[in-house]
Amino acid sequence: MYPSHEKDVYGWAVRTAQLLREKKMSEVDFEGIIEEIGSDKYELINRLSLDNILADAYDIAISKAAKETSLDEKDFPTENAPKYFRKAVC
Repeated sequence: MYPSHEKDVYGWAVRTAQLLREKKMSEVDFEGIIEEIGSDKYELINRLSLDNILADAYDIAISKAAKETSLDEKDFPTENAPKYFRKAVC
């Protein structure tokens, strides 16, 4: 499955690079490339930062844990989570 650049910018970038290396141009998300390159440089840097990748992973982990335990997502810690688990803002 092709990762969406709106939901998984890192996964999308890795997959896009792979498709470009393999010259599979018909599979490349050129609209996504145009959108990402044309975006404000600070927004792009922020979206690609390790802090945001970790924060996204933490959010996904909480969602999965909530589904597996039938607990509400708000029952999982976020306030006391390490700073790199919280969304970075430039």
